[in-house]
Amino acid sequence: MSDSEDEGTERQFKIILLGEGQAGKTSICQRYASNQYTKQYHPTTGVDFYLKRTTLPGSKNLALKLWDVSGQALKGRMLDKYVFGADAVMLVYDVTNPASFDSLTEWLQQTRKMLSGQEKQPSYALVANKIDLEHLRSIKSDRHHKFAQDNSLLTYAVSA
Repeated sequence: MSDSEDEGTERQFKIILLGEGQAGKTSICQRYASNQYTKQYHPTTGVDFYLKRTTLPGSKNLALKLWDVSGQALKGRMLDKYVFGADAVMLVYDVTNPASFDSLTEWLQQTRKMLSGQEKQPSYALVANKIDLEHLRSIKSDRHHKFAQDNSLLTYAVSA
């Protein structure tokens, strides 16, 4: 099978990870795409890309393109380019950092505004990260779920 034939049978999904710096977006991407984790923090500049290929039952091939967007992008001029064509938007916050949660309202408002003209609207999800640090948790589960419900978001809790 040629490369072009292979591409025709693979569904591609663009998934954008947004949120403040040090929320753990890069760690989620690295863990999911390559099952790697590092405790060293290196801030993302602009956007980093990750690819995860998988096969669903029925031999359906998927390519999940993860866009790890810098926490500084909200203040820049490129966010609309990064989110364009997104199939899913994941709003990630650190459960031990209230500021990372509080900023999500602005991330969500800006992203929805930028994508309002898109024919197919993306799915949106709220992702609580670093749940292994329960003893340091400052954003309780009920606050997470209320925000998700108020904004019609899917909800996840993870630890990269």
